[in-house]
Order: sequence, then C-alpha cells, then structure tokens
Amino acid sequence: MAGFEVNPIFMWVGQPLNTYNYTSIAAGPGQSKDIWYEWDWGDHSPKNTDENPTHMYLKAGTYSITLTSGTYTDPQCSSTITKIDVVTIDTAGDMIFPNTFRPNASGEQSDVIPIGGNRNYLFYPPVITPTRKYSLQIYTRWGQLIYQTTDPNRGWNGYFRGQLCSEDVYFYRVEGVYETGEPFLKVGDVTLLR
Repeated sequence: MAGFEVNPIFMWVGQPLNTYNYTSIAAGPGQSKDIWYEWDWGDHSPKNTDENPTHMYLKAGTYSITLTSGTYTDPQCSSTITKIDVVTIDTAGDMIFPNTFRPNASGEQSDVIPIGGNRNYLFYPPVITPTRKYSLQIYTRWGQLIYQTTDPNRGWNGYFRGQLCSEDVYFYRVEGVYETGEPFLKVGDVTLLR
C-alpha cells in the first residue's frame, strides 16, 4: 500500500521539498519485494521514480502530490495515494537584514559564513531562497565602496584594507535574481558597533 509524508508543507519557491516514503508491499512465499515508484508533483514537471526524492517547485501555489507504487511481479500489484493540497509554495523568498553588528576586534576574521550561519561578527543577509545571481556591496556614508561580494556565503567582517572600520553607520546594497528568475534589490543601513 502506497504511503508518504512531505516536509516542509509551507515553503518558498526554490526550496527543496523532502519526501518520506513508507510504502509497504506484502510479498508471497518466494517472491521478492522489487518495487517501483512514480511521483506526480502536481506542477506538470516530469514524474520521478526514486524511492525518496526531493522536489523543487518553481511557481507559487498549492499542490497535490500523488505517489503510485507497484511490484514487478506477475500479476502486477499497484497502489496509488493522492494528498490533496498538501504543500503550499509562496513567491520567491525574502532577505532579513540585521541593523547592527559587532565585528571581531581582536583581528580580521574570514568573511566566509560558517555552516549554520548566525555569526554576529559578520554582516550579511540570510538568503531564504536560492539565487542565480547575487551581489552585496558596503559603502561608507561618503559613498566609498569598502566591501563587495557575489557569493551569498560571504559577509562583511567589518574590516577594510586590514583595518577595523570605525563605529559608524554604513550603507548596503544587495541585488540579484532568485532561482525563479524574479529580480531583487534592497538598500539600507547598518550600524557597526565596537
């Protein structure tokens, strides 16, 4: 009998959906449990035949998912389950910017955001949705460019040319294109604390 769960059930466009397949097939004496799977994501994308696939929706909406599973035995045995409106996808994500940060004053740190993020000695917008293009620039209040990256896994460490910047307000500009093709542009300010 086909059965599955998905997680998460509310996501942004471009986030991966995980599946948990708990299909059970009873095999008779001497029969193997060779099982095939067919996932229909409800978005007109190609069907998937993996046991526990992931899927990425590229348009916002609410989707029903169907899993059909069966055996290769003769006669063939199959089962189908459809979960109606099981996952909701919202438009291309968002970025959340901190308004202050405190760089490491004991020496210049790497600008690479460690796995798990949440490093308050770096200034970076945690990108909720995957991007195709990305650019972050930091400026002084006089318009001097002091940091720039095109890698969303990097953030400003509060240093310029090896020197810790003074406590002040700095301006950021971040722009790019989400995985869905939707462009984004955000500007604002951040206070560097020492």
